[in-house]
Amino acid sequence: DALDQLSAAHRVSAGGATNNSQGQAGGATTATKSTSKSNQNQPSTSSTTHISTKFPIAPSELPHFACMSVLMFLFIYVFTTVRDTKDTLVVSNCGAEAIPFLKLYGVMPCATVFIVAYSKLSNVLGKRALFYVTLVPFFVFYGVFAFVLFPMRDVLHFPVREVVETVAETVA
Repeated sequence: DALDQLSAAHRVSAGGATNNSQGQAGGATTATKSTSKSNQNQPSTSSTTHISTKFPIAPSELPHFACMSVLMFLFIYVFTTVRDTKDTLVVSNCGAEAIPFLKLYGVMPCATVFIVAYSKLSNVLGKRALFYVTLVPFFVFYGVFAFVLFPMRDVLHFPVREVVETVAETVA
């Protein structure tokens, strides 16, 4: 309420000064009338109650805020965990010199293809459809990984000892 009064007083003084500088009398009353009319059309900010001044969220927005906060926490947690796991696995299996190679020839082309595909799809699809089309490949990959690739890891991985022994026998 005090902020509304302060901004109205500022508009009155600015309107009066502008009109008086042009030589018109009664500029302040014109500005006051226009200000009071514009305030009638705007919703009052004083009627919105917030939880506190440092936490400016209305109680009706609290469930939405809580869901968004949990999602943000989970995104950050998963991203950090996956990034640290990736670095650990790459360094232990391939060496630290493989990280720049993988970023240049793996991550950058994939990111470029994703950005181009996403921008093309955003021109064609609505927001909701674009969201689901973007998530479906991730769900499919995680489903295939969890139920097909990981259970068959022994069949899919090369038997390193057998390959090394075969190569050693062939060379010798």
